[in-house]
Amino acid sequence: MFFIGIVQAMQEILLPLFATDLGFTITDVGIIVGMASAIAIAALLFLGNYLKRSIGQSLLLFSFLMIAFPLLAPVLTDFMGLIILSGLFLMGRTSGLTMSRSFFSEFSDTHKATIMSVGETIYYFSRSVGSVLAGYTLETVSFDAAFTLMTALTIIVMGGSIALIFAKR
Repeated sequence: MFFIGIVQAMQEILLPLFATDLGFTITDVGIIVGMASAIAIAALLFLGNYLKRSIGQSLLLFSFLMIAFPLLAPVLTDFMGLIILSGLFLMGRTSGLTMSRSFFSEFSDTHKATIMSVGETIYYFSRSVGSVLAGYTLETVSFDAAFTLMTALTIIVMGGSIALIFAKR
């Protein structure tokens, strides 16, 4: 959860800043974020049903793939491209968090609340780290460096997740 929180925080900061750097207005950025939320909401109606059927490991991998799509932002710089990429990111983020919480709930009933609290604490701490890391990387290096760092962290998360999925089988 630590790396997931870092990547999510970085994307939430970098994508809107990237859009304004491309020349989009603040209103445009608001529309991009709002439309992305609409895409995520529509998709989550489907994913919620998918989640009920307990295909958890494949859904978790799917969520990481969705989180990785916005890393294409430096390539797709048009308005609709940023809306779609932001929507995929939100879809991945929300489904991944839902799945992570579902996994935590499978632990011992006597320690479930403690385990979930520790997981949430790690997640929100990592979001703080990701926010600082995004700002620092952007200010001291460039958007390209920040997106490259996010890509590397996403690959680490996906690699670890795939390893865990195959280890459980």
